Amino acid sequence: CQKNGQVSEPASTSAPEVTATPTPEPTATPEPTATPEPTATPAPTATPEPKETDLSLFSYTVSDGEVRIDRFRASEMPKKLKEVVIPKVIEGYPVTSLGSYVFTGYGCERLTSIVVPDTVTYIGERAFSGCKGLISINIPDGVTSIEEYAFEKCESLTSIKIPDGVTSIGEGAFYGCKGLTSIEIPDSVTSIGGSAFRFCNKLTSIRVPDGVTSIGGYVFDGTPWYEEQKN
Repeated sequence: CQKNGQVSEPASTSAPEVTATPTPEPTATPEPTATPEPTATPAPTATPEPKETDLSLFSYTVSDGEVRIDRFRASEMPKKLKEVVIPKVIEGYPVTSLGSYVFTGYGCERLTSIVVPDTVTYIGERAFSGCKGLISINIPDGVTSIEEYAFEKCESLTSIKIPDGVTSIGEGAFYGCKGLTSIEIPDSVTSIGGSAFRFCNKLTSIRVPDGVTSIGGYVFDGTPWYEEQKN
């Protein structure tokens, strides 16, 4: 309304105050957890080479770049020595053969283990004859024949592996090995000499390959296996 010619202004209405709601800080994305490095598998521990027996105990011959062991001087070996490791290399040349009677003689009956290196391809006749205490010995894969009476009267041997490459087993090769209980003759063998396993008193299991074309007399005479075959 008007009064005294003046216009009265309408009362102003104050706008309500708006309280600002603070915007929350964005939640930080956690750092990805680092994948642990896989644990490295330790490399298998290599089996250490057996320590070779003192070279002074061997007599040998070097010829055409190869070594033949002629004799083991058992009478000179320490009294406590029971295991012999034949050297693989002598004077820079490989040991490829063991001569006849190499471990035959006084003192050899005390030996319980002989390690023959894989470089050997020939073992002479009666090489270990009379080693009565011998429990462990190996025939390398390169050997193709077991000569006459090579292991005669190795009475403590209970088993021995004949390599697949052997083609002949000589006369009396295992004669009188009283401890042998079983032996597997490989299919490569075509010839077995007379008395090869004679008087192996505990030999109850034998397999003779079909490829054997020559077999001597009395090969298995005196073994339980042979007696069973006769009955």
